[in-house]
Amino acid sequence: TTWLDDCLYEHPEVLMPETDSVHYFDMNYHRDESWYRDHFSRYDGEQVVGEETPSYIRDEKVPERISETLTEVKLIFTLRNPIDRAFSHWWHEKSKDKHSFAFREVLENYDLFQNWVVPGFYYRHLSRFREHFAEENLKICLFDDLVDDDLRYVQDVYEFLGVDDDYVPNEIDEKSNEGRLRSISNQSMY
Repeated sequence: TTWLDDCLYEHPEVLMPETDSVHYFDMNYHRDESWYRDHFSRYDGEQVVGEETPSYIRDEKVPERISETLTEVKLIFTLRNPIDRAFSHWWHEKSKDKHSFAFREVLENYDLFQNWVVPGFYYRHLSRFREHFAEENLKICLFDDLVDDDLRYVQDVYEFLGVDDDYVPNEIDEKSNEGRLRSISNQSMY
């Protein structure tokens, strides 16, 4: 999501907030809607205005909240192998020293399982969005497609959004949030 956010941020016809993961429709919904709109105060006539918050997919209330707040919206989901996704999330937080538990504990502990594995139950989550949005407003992308051909992947997203899909962002062939597993010992992973 960081890589795609960077590609969208760079596109001249797209406005993305300067901060990623706004979390308005899940963690910050108690705030005034003007708080959310302030994230887009740099608006200067861009064709598309958007944000990325990966946790929206798993919050049961988010689809309804989005549909009530935004009348014309397109949603993009990037899905990856659920176990790879859980591990990537675990290690990303581990690399920031946000936790000290081993990855195997995610599979053994109910609370950790709920927070780290259940987000990969894509059918469950996408079904909620399909209740509130027309299929043509939902784009499901696969992480493996991004890995295989990042330019084609991002241009497909641009086409879905209705912006210039010939635009080539600087992020092509670059990686975002690439892990440095060398810094994490095997003992802490398992």
